[in-house]
Amino acid sequence: MLFLYLLIALTAVAAAIFATPLRRKVWTALALTAAGALWCSARAVGVLAGADSGPVWSIPGTLFGGDTGSMDGLSALFVVIISVGAVAAVLYSRGYLAHCLAEKSPAHISLHYTALVAMFYAMLGVVLSDGGFSFLFFWELMTVASFLLILFDAQRREVRRAALSYLIMMHIGFVLLVIGFVRLDAACGAATFGALGDYFRTQPGLPLLLVFLGVGVLVGVFGGLTAIRNYLKV
Repeated sequence: MLFLYLLIALTAVAAAIFATPLRRKVWTALALTAAGALWCSARAVGVLAGADSGPVWSIPGTLFGGDTGSMDGLSALFVVIISVGAVAAVLYSRGYLAHCLAEKSPAHISLHYTALVAMFYAMLGVVLSDGGFSFLFFWELMTVASFLLILFDAQRREVRRAALSYLIMMHIGFVLLVIGFVRLDAACGAATFGALGDYFRTQPGLPLLLVFLGVGVLVGVFGGLTAIRNYLKV
């Protein structure tokens, strides 16, 4: 049910941004981003100070069994970084989109801001996920949101190539992640990051290690650099 609620919330975010007058869309996006950033950052600061955050979410049964999200010291640090970066990105967008308001349709600008807000919450979900199902859900949401952001100037061939390169590389990574989590679930009975320790203690680690290294190389290096290179040609 959590993911259904998240999709409903995303629809509400899109409706709020699309309903806002053109020159005020940035402030709606900022309010939606800042609200989540403040709440998550406050919780993250507490964790970094030594407090126990408890589960962020808990799902009793999914494709890969029970699924939870939690915040430890490392994920709390990333939450703060993502939150600060997201608020700064929305504020910065007010300047770099100013010249586009007369060129792009209100729906186009609304879609861009919706993707920007969705990207922020998807990144939070990625770093907070304990289980494979929620991680893959937020990974895919992050991929689609990023694709829409890159595709902002879709009339340019270079931008379309950059967006397509990014989408292909991210979905190759997605397939590798699915393979890795299925293998983990088959070996340990759970597809969670906590089960990785048990897996590497009891199973040959090389196959699963190659899968996750493949994700890092394809997405983090080749896919990212290819998309950036093509986009900078613009």
